[in-house]
Amino acid sequence: MKVDAIDEARLMAGFQKVANRITLGLLLAALIIGAAMLMRVDTSFRILGIPDLLSFSFCSSPGEGLL
Repeated sequence: MKVDAIDEARLMAGFQKVANRITLGLLLAALIIGAAMLMRVDTSFRILGIPDLLSFSFCSSPGEGLL
């Protein structure tokens, strides 16, 4: 008798990859939205006329997306 069953370890590894990508996407979206909200905060320290936290957040988002 031959039983054709799914490979549970492979299935769980696939779900893990999907969950990691969704989590990373949510974190990057939150970082971009938070940076956009910081744009309205008036600070004395600016880089090229843009608040420093905002420029750091926007510049780090694409780099984190490439992971």
